[in-house]
Amino acid sequence: AAKYQQSLYYFFMAIQLNPGEKIFYINKAIVLHSMRRFDESIATLNIVIDMDRLWDKALKLKATVLNSVGIRETVNMNYEKALAAFDQAISLDPNNKLLHANKAGTLVRVDRFIEAIDSANKALHIVPEYRFARIQKSLAANQHAVVSTQKNELDDANLYLALAIQLNPSEKLYYVNKAIVHIKQEQLNEALYYLEMALTIDKNYSNAKQYKAIILNCSALKDMKLKSFDEALAKLNRAIQLNPSNQMIRLNKADILLMLKRYEAAINEIESALQLDPNSEKAKEKLIRAQCERLKHSSYI
Repeated sequence: AAKYQQSLYYFFMAIQLNPGEKIFYINKAIVLHSMRRFDESIATLNIVIDMDRLWDKALKLKATVLNSVGIRETVNMNYEKALAAFDQAISLDPNNKLLHANKAGTLVRVDRFIEAIDSANKALHIVPEYRFARIQKSLAANQHAVVSTQKNELDDANLYLALAIQLNPSEKLYYVNKAIVHIKQEQLNEALYYLEMALTIDKNYSNAKQYKAIILNCSALKDMKLKSFDEALAKLNRAIQLNPSNQMIRLNKADILLMLKRYEAAINEIESALQLDPNSEKAKEKLIRAQCERLKHSSYI
């Protein structure tokens, strides 16, 4: 800080001695920017821009300072001020990829996802493989898809999630969100595929494990109706491994065990379910029924 103050003093003296030398103002503005005194930096740059309105160096430096203002206002959740700063910066330096990408990030925060995608596209038009812009665009596409899913606009959600995954294939959340859309569409095999992709990225990703457990549970219930009990049990066992705290899955397994007259195993499963939620009336009723069935069965021995 002391060095910055000393530099400011020298630039102040230089400007006093030669107020027509543009580079002195530029250097002073750079120091003020480094000190995060953005308003003073912009005021200094305005002086030199008044001297030469076409000097590219001053215009681009002002854009850089305005970008810092935009970031600061975004962090402080003053989003309209941030967007105004980014827009002004872009007007000064329209080929600056970072300005468009940062604007996209702020637009995502105010749920203006399509505009965010448009801003990211402008950055990618400048540099097609610009990773930061690809990430911002993928975030906007994902969030737009989440809103579309909530509105039950599932085709739109699928389209934007495919885009998000294409842009950032290492983001596990996108695969889970796409799986959720397929679950809503009752496309369980497709949902399982995307959950497996998420688990390939992170084998311990709890979100993916929970949804996979739900799908296996649903599939097991279908097997139950078809009296394919061994297949149903295998799927429920896998579901319990993925999500051992899901009481419903354990109770469904207990139902199958009761159908197979494996009363001890059914009771053990229901007791495990009750440990998860001791106040579950459904589990308590199943336990009584299983105990009665065991007693009734043993009375014939």
